[in-house]
Amino acid sequence: MKKLVYFLLGSLLMFTSCKKDASNPVNADTIPVPPTLASPTDTSSNIAVPVVLTWKESSGAKS
Repeated sequence: MKKLVYFLLGSLLMFTSCKKDASNPVNADTIPVPPTLASPTDTSSNIAVPVVLTWKESSGAKS
């Protein structure tokens, strides 16, 4: 009987402590699209030094 009580109390504690943090919600709408490399193209060779990388802008990023 004691084991059942401890199990139920432990389960209750686990479920009540694993709730979401409402102050920092994360959903698919808030995750920005990562930037992509514009130039040089992937697997380029014989690139002049110094190499200048150009990136396409990330949509949805704030900074």
